[in-house]
Amino acid sequence: MGLTAVSHVISLGSESSRKTVCDMQPARIPRDIFKPHLVLGWSLTAAGRVHVPFRRDVAQHVGSDGYREVPGQVTSRDVVADLNLYGCSFTYGTGLADSETFASLLQTQHQDIRINNRGVPGYSSVQSYLSFESDVLNGDVQAAVFLLHPVHRIRNIPHPTRMRQFLSLDWHRAGIEHVPCCDLTSDGFSGIRYVPIWQPSLQGRPFDAFVPQEHVFERAMVQTCLAICRLAARNDIPIGFAMIDRFENAFAQQLSVLPNLIDISAPGPEYNFSPFDGHPNAKANRLFAERLDGMVTDLKSQMAG
Repeated sequence: MGLTAVSHVISLGSESSRKTVCDMQPARIPRDIFKPHLVLGWSLTAAGRVHVPFRRDVAQHVGSDGYREVPGQVTSRDVVADLNLYGCSFTYGTGLADSETFASLLQTQHQDIRINNRGVPGYSSVQSYLSFESDVLNGDVQAAVFLLHPVHRIRNIPHPTRMRQFLSLDWHRAGIEHVPCCDLTSDGFSGIRYVPIWQPSLQGRPFDAFVPQEHVFERAMVQTCLAICRLAARNDIPIGFAMIDRFENAFAQQLSVLPNLIDISAPGPEYNFSPFDGHPNAKANRLFAERLDGMVTDLKSQMAG
């Protein structure tokens, strides 16, 4: 049994009636090119452009498909194999030029397939599942790697810390109204429910007493990843998982049930844009690509088989 959407869906209205910052000027942060998405909560604006504020003359580009551009991407009609990378801002490549992302570096090394960067800033494992499901239905994925970050644990559920972040007016200016969350059921399987992001009762009020116990959001992440595995197995799609940032040993052990799980994390200030930004820099992405290369090679052989 995989993730199933439940009925708490909020109507977003017509997307054509909404405006984003990207309509008016090039964005300075990825969030400025977000737009509402009925299923995913939000997505990137096609053909959007983001200028990195702390790196002169570095811009990030979104393709016509609404995902981060991958320079050197194979476009030949003879190439039918798509390997998709699902994740959050670490996969998208916040702070990086298009050519510096590990998706681009892997594409350079694997010209016999098409590498697609499905990373979107702010995404959870639930949103990666939904994005993967859409690609499966459309025949746009033949292999996949899911990049896991510890912060996904509080993004997969309506965790108060996460919900408080949505109180920023940036989300409302973009017209984003809800977020898909994992809904744990009594039998251990999970579904998806859509939670309104506007929860003003969290503003300026103590809410520590209402924070779920850690085992709840850890279980939600494991169940979401296992649902990804079931979806992939039903459609004969080889997949792998990679921890892109350092997990605590105890939780990493829980994730060890996932197939082809590897740790590609690059901790330390030399691997991020410190002191300007905490996202992985070009050095870290070269390391990510190097550590993912073997997995990509293995997944290609399974596709061929």
